[in-house]
Amino acid sequence: RPPLPHSWLGTVVALLLLQQRHLFDVQSRLSGDLLGDLLRDGGPDPAGRLRAVLDRAAALGHDLARPHVLALLTVDAPVPPAVRLPELARAAAEPGPVPLAGTYDGAHVLLLPAEPDPGEALRRILAKADQAVGPRGLVTLVAGPVARDPAGYATAFRVARGAAALR
Repeated sequence: RPPLPHSWLGTVVALLLLQQRHLFDVQSRLSGDLLGDLLRDGGPDPAGRLRAVLDRAAALGHDLARPHVLALLTVDAPVPPAVRLPELARAAAEPGPVPLAGTYDGAHVLLLPAEPDPGEALRRILAKADQAVGPRGLVTLVAGPVARDPAGYATAFRVARGAAALR
């Protein structure tokens, strides 16, 4: 059987990259929707939506019934379109737990399990974001208090948002 022409190889690689980009877009959209439901004042409605939020998080690989650290990643300048902060955060957190990352209320939100200590992963995320944004802007990462239950995520977000505003 003759080898495939190089042009086909390029097309296959382009299609695989497009598929990967689409998967990242879907994951970011699902994560953002989930964060919106979780962080809304008062957290998820205890009359039934809480179970749905926890189930959606579990489907994305996150056990939000366990304590988590909520962190905000902020940039004081427009982020270049090529820099996709949720994807960057997920990649930079490895080899540790992958954060639930998305945008909520104009902020880049990261949720990482409180155990093992997420400090090293947060430092890697900050370093990679700073490198990606470069001298165009100042990147800040603010960690809020540990959310010990689903109702604590909204509180942790408000505390982190207040701390980020002080910079």
